[in-house]
Amino acid sequence: MPGDDRTGGSDETGYTGKAFRDSTENLRMPGTFVTLYVLAFDLDERDQPVRAFGPRRAATKEAALEEARELAVTHAGVVV
Repeated sequence: MPGDDRTGGSDETGYTGKAFRDSTENLRMPGTFVTLYVLAFDLDERDQPVRAFGPRRAATKEAALEEARELAVTHAGVVV
């Protein structure tokens, strides 16, 4: 996918990787928290995505990304 370097995503402005993370890192309101979930999808007999399992809560961003990388090997798609 254009602009996607698999290390941080991209947005419509064309930021990728570290620039994208830096541009979104400070958008949280003070006093709020972030909960990250990892989801994986497989393809059914009609090549439609189906959930492989329920959402899994990740303890940290790094843990979520590591689990996503591992799941990407055996599933059609992964979302964090």
